Order: sequence, then structure tokens, then C-alpha cells
Amino acid sequence: MAEAPAPAGRPMSGSTTVVEPDAERPETAADAPASGDRRRGPARAVTVLALVALVAAAVAGVYAGIAQRSAADGRAAVDAARQVATNLTTIKQDTADADLQRLLDGTTGDFKAEFEQRRGPFVQIVQQAKVSTEGQVVEAGLDSLDGDTARTLVAVHSTVTNSAATQPENRDYRLAVTLDRVDGRWLASSVEFVA
Repeated sequence: MAEAPAPAGRPMSGSTTVVEPDAERPETAADAPASGDRRRGPARAVTVLALVALVAAAVAGVYAGIAQRSAADGRAAVDAARQVATNLTTIKQDTADADLQRLLDGTTGDFKAEFEQRRGPFVQIVQQAKVSTEGQVVEAGLDSLDGDTARTLVAVHSTVTNSAATQPENRDYRLAVTLDRVDGRWLASSVEFVA
């Protein structure tokens, strides 16, 4: 007849002691946490923090690059608007055709098409009336920038002479100039006189 196993931890008949695998046993050096694991905790935290800082710096760099590019785009659009406003308000009877061409070179779309259609009659009127107008931008700024479209506001002072006036006339204009980026250049697509 076979003997039933003895309860865990109790000696069986004879000198052999049976220990169940779940039974408690003293910790050995292999079971104790290695001192390296304790040192790796802070090192891991520093590594994680360094990675987070690196990612944050990269994201900040990308946003700074976008902001700089946007600021540069805004300055370029304002510079182009200044030039268009100057060209629009600086026309002389002797150079009317070249002056108008300089204006057209800075325009695009329907705005350009309108000026091109009226070019001949416009030059004739300027020459017949002996018009001479000299424009100077007083102030210009960016109103909005959305991708490849910018809206600027430009204040221009102009001195006008013609055959009907005995004295030069001073005129001040406020212009809303809308520009589109075409092949890397800001070109005026609309100019409105604003009050």
C-alpha cells in the first residue's frame, strides 16, 4: 500500500525533508535586487527627461522656424506693397509708358488685366494733361497673412502737377493692397483706396 504524502514542511518517516516549491526560503544574493537596478532608476529618469527636453527643443525649433518664415513673408509682402503703391502714385508724362510697365510688373490677376486693357488710353491722358505725380510711402504694415495671400495697408503722400494746375497739389492716400505669392514673388492682385 502506498503512503499518502505528508503535509508540506513536515518530515516524512525517515530522514528526508520535503519542501514544497511555494515554501518560504531565505533570500539569496541572486534573489535580492541588484544594486545596479537601484542606480539605473535615476539614470533612466535622467535619460527620459533628456529625451523629453530634446523633443521639446525640436518642436520649439520647428515653431520658431515657422514664425521666422512667416515674419520674413510678411516683410517681403509689405516691401512689395510699398513698391506697388509707389509705382501707382509715381507717373510722369515723359515716362508714362515705362512707369505703367513698372506698375504692371508688380501686379497679377484681374488687377493686372484691367491695367493692361486701359494702358493706351491711360498713357495718352497722362501725356495730354502733362501729369506728373511723385508718390512717397509714409507708412506701410501687414494687415493679414494667410499662406500665399497677404493684405497690407499703405499710406502714401503724393505731389501732383498737371497742365490745369498752376501749383503742385499734395494728396494723401490710404491703400489696402492685397498680394498673392506667384512663383516666389509677392504681386498685387487688388488695390483699394480706403477712407
